[in-house]
Amino acid sequence: MIWSLFGTPEILERRASSGDMTARIQLLIQRTEDNPESFEDWWTLATSYATIGDDASAVEAYRHAAALEPGEPGVQAAYADGAIKEFERHSRLGFVSLEAFMQEVERLRNMGFKRISLKTGSYGMEALALAIRVAADAKLDLLTIDGSGGGTGMSPWNMMQSWGVPSITLHAKAYEYANILAGKGLKVVDMSFAGGFALEDSIFKAIALGAPYTKLVCMGRAIMIPGFLGSNIEGALFEEKRAEVNGHWNELPKTVRAVGRDAKEIFAGMVEEGIDPRAAVAERDVE
Repeated sequence: MIWSLFGTPEILERRASSGDMTARIQLLIQRTEDNPESFEDWWTLATSYATIGDDASAVEAYRHAAALEPGEPGVQAAYADGAIKEFERHSRLGFVSLEAFMQEVERLRNMGFKRISLKTGSYGMEALALAIRVAADAKLDLLTIDGSGGGTGMSPWNMMQSWGVPSITLHAKAYEYANILAGKGLKVVDMSFAGGFALEDSIFKAIALGAPYTKLVCMGRAIMIPGFLGSNIEGALFEEKRAEVNGHWNELPKTVRAVGRDAKEIFAGMVEEGIDPRAAVAERDVE
């Protein structure tokens, strides 16, 4: 918890009130974690980041605030000035009528789009059945069904991990509903399953579960995290490459040092498979 790193809430409150910007930011970070729907906390966090010159963090906090209250005067002014360029909200559900959906598909086809897909999340069974049916009626090329947990970090943590329907339940019902449509002589849309997949066996199980309708498995964090972690480790081990690989660590953190202090120790599993991580890095650099 953030309190164990920076002090109790009371200590942070006192430091923040005395003008300690670091304490103020840490306090606001904890508040946004405790109450991610608070526009005031996100907006204040954004302006605090901007004050210390952390523009990247400020933009991210502004986006959270703008998604919560896009009509706020401050948000509108920032949008007019170009500080905020778009509004998005993953945890606020939007609904569209069947007629409007079909019209949008037709509009996209008239514009020249050759392939059109739909992505739906871990909602209720009625919404799942509707998505499968309209995807078939609209003759879409792909329907992605994303269960819980999963996500790439764009949504609040609890939403990615705990809200909605677990992937196995959602995907089992998707197969059941697809079978119903097929039994009525309708062509079922090709489906893609997503939601927390990380291991090879899980990918094969998902495809088998949805066969013959499931053609793909989508993965987000399972691929992103090793990429980010590898870049940070390489940047910490080879300072001259840090900017090139977009590394953000000046040194290895304790959690990584507990595993090893150089590439051979950290990636020992690769060595066991006959892959020298140092040679792999050198080969990539040559390419």
